[in-house]
Amino acid sequence: MPDDSSAAPSAVPSVAPSVSAPLPLFTCPYCGGPTPDQPRCVACNGLLDPLSRQATQNAMGPWFVRDEQQPHRPGCSFETILTLITRGKITADSVLRGPTTAQFWYPAKRVPGVANRLGVCHACQAAVGAAASCPSCHVSFEVEGDRQTLGLMPIRLIPGQATDGPSPTARPATLAPVLPAVTPRVAEARRAAAAAAKRRTSALLGATVGFAIVGVMVLTLVLLTQDRSGGATLPGPEGSAAVGPREEPAPNSTVPDAASAVIAPSSDAGPPRIVTTQTPAESPPAAPPALPPVRHPDLDTLQKTRLP
Repeated sequence: MPDDSSAAPSAVPSVAPSVSAPLPLFTCPYCGGPTPDQPRCVACNGLLDPLSRQATQNAMGPWFVRDEQQPHRPGCSFETILTLITRGKITADSVLRGPTTAQFWYPAKRVPGVANRLGVCHACQAAVGAAASCPSCHVSFEVEGDRQTLGLMPIRLIPGQATDGPSPTARPATLAPVLPAVTPRVAEARRAAAAAAKRRTSALLGATVGFAIVGVMVLTLVLLTQDRSGGATLPGPEGSAAVGPREEPAPNSTVPDAASAVIAPSSDAGPPRIVTTQTPAESPPAAPPALPPVRHPDLDTLQKTRLP
């Protein structure tokens, strides 16, 4: 029998390895490097779906942390800086830049608004706590919260820039006017001045209204007092005189009648006295009753006596 081992091996069809087509490349929106069309960037490992891009856009800001492994990382907000400090990712020796550094790189212990979060003052390096200013040098720790503010310094021409170009005399006319940058401290001072002016205006308005109310109350009280007293002031030839209310006699009152006065004889203890009779004021005038003539013994003497 023939040896099976000496038999020629049967032919096995060879399968050539398939070569897959390379994935298309595009620019990563986070780091700017080329990355294939896949869920994550191969350089920064960032998610490339629309929701992740929107979340990154919401967290962006004018603050940057220097990272040699990811040098093209986008800027973040100040809230993200505070979160990194809380997690220990940013220390006093970390290098970062932002609006308070005019976008220049500084160590974190020298960055205004960040150093105090690490427990030191950025100006005098004194130990500070949760305060709005340094207790030693009184420097402010305020940070601009607008994410659109980069904190860049105003444009100032350096020597050589003003004479560049073929027409040095025409260049200043083509330049835009340089406006001074409004720093956070100046903006806060303006807001404080506006608030103080508003408070002064409100206080002045309140005082004016209060004086007007008091004046009306005093005038009303004077008018009520005059109405109750019933008096009036009338001008006279020699000045103003107060004329009181006219007193009317009571219905049952009587008024003296001059025609009814008689002389009563005096007693031994005193001189003679005049007796008057009264008639009702409302009754029509009537003739006095006939009285018997009374003759005083000393009447002739009294009539003849002339006073000095």
